[in-house]
Amino acid sequence: PHKTKCYLVVQMMCMSQGSASDYPTGQGNDATSRYERNIYMRDGTNTNTQNYNQPNKNEIKGDDWNTKNNNYNNRMNGNYQNVQTDRGLQETVWWYDMCRYREANGGLYRADQNLGKGTLGYIGSERTRQNNNGNRRGYECPEERDYYNYCQPTHQSEYQ
Repeated sequence: PHKTKCYLVVQMMCMSQGSASDYPTGQGNDATSRYERNIYMRDGTNTNTQNYNQPNKNEIKGDDWNTKNNNYNNRMNGNYQNVQTDRGLQETVWWYDMCRYREANGGLYRADQNLGKGTLGYIGSERTRQNNNGNRRGYECPEERDYYNYCQPTHQSEYQ
């Protein structure tokens, strides 16, 4: 006889939405509006992908930490200001950016895929065997999505 052992694992992410008056609806440029657009999880009424400026080598090469930090901060400030309230947001731009910076786990199964190097000069976590060219779908980290059990930090909760 064959014995099968099955597990059903549900991954979910929760956040307190507050009251309806707390929900960000505008495209204001004040600090509070930008902050709220970036932290409230939401479904998109429009299915276009959120805007994102990807990292570049100027943020990691060289010895001048002030210049590298300024390059990173300028790019990320632009990313935060460009989050649109009518588009879905399940993970933050910061979380996706950390995925781009994190080197891919070389121990994961890649089949015969050539993952190629990203803009930072190495294979980042945005490239997997199912997503070998690093296409972006929102701010979702492909390596976290495609491989279970994910061995990097995650904000997802698991229930069996």
